[in-house]
Amino acid sequence: MIQENAFKNIPSVSQKKIAEVKIRFQIADASDFNPEGSKADTRASWRSASQAALFRDNYSCRVCGKSELDPMPSPSRENRLHIGVEVHHIIPRKYGGSDCMANLITLCDSCHRKTFSTKYSGVPVVKQMTLSSAGERINLLLPPNFLREQGRAFRYCEIEGFKRVETHAGYEGAIQDEGERIRTGLLSLARSGYQGLVSELEDEYSVSDYRTFYVVINGETLQARVLLLDGNHFFM
Repeated sequence: MIQENAFKNIPSVSQKKIAEVKIRFQIADASDFNPEGSKADTRASWRSASQAALFRDNYSCRVCGKSELDPMPSPSRENRLHIGVEVHHIIPRKYGGSDCMANLITLCDSCHRKTFSTKYSGVPVVKQMTLSSAGERINLLLPPNFLREQGRAFRYCEIEGFKRVETHAGYEGAIQDEGERIRTGLLSLARSGYQGLVSELEDEYSVSDYRTFYVVINGETLQARVLLLDGNHFFM
């Protein structure tokens, strides 16, 4: 079984979203975060870069998904909303880290405190995740025709940044591509059910890895796991 890198459980941002960041915030070098951080120069101001990072990360913690809007008293005694997340420098400025977006990630206060032991540097991931690792429940994306054949109840959802390109083992495969949104099936499983299904798919379809993405279902954004087949094609 492949031992996956520690950041595989953090949802990737689609190229469509990155392109939107570039246009909206006028940041030519906009990108997703780099787990190793960056010291690259950027022309963007801290104000623009931090706002762009919050927008890119859906105003949510990229590690745990938490997002809170809390009332915050203002001097005028009117309540204002406070976003319960903050933008973190992966390489701190005092160690040469820059304000470029590759060096920025949005974290909640709890996840940010986990970087205390590393002098507030890096990305706070507790451990490496294997293909069978899961929480109490996990959202899994699979081809709708596969789910129907298995007689499983599922919901349709949409995921950005993909284009269907070929057939693998009788099902459509997909590779990441810019700008396109595709419809697929979302199956919500308890840990034991997920691990049992993955074990079957490892043997039958050579599933060996996974990535985590944001999906949209009925207007709600969720995190979901996509299984990878040999050759880095997604079983979706």
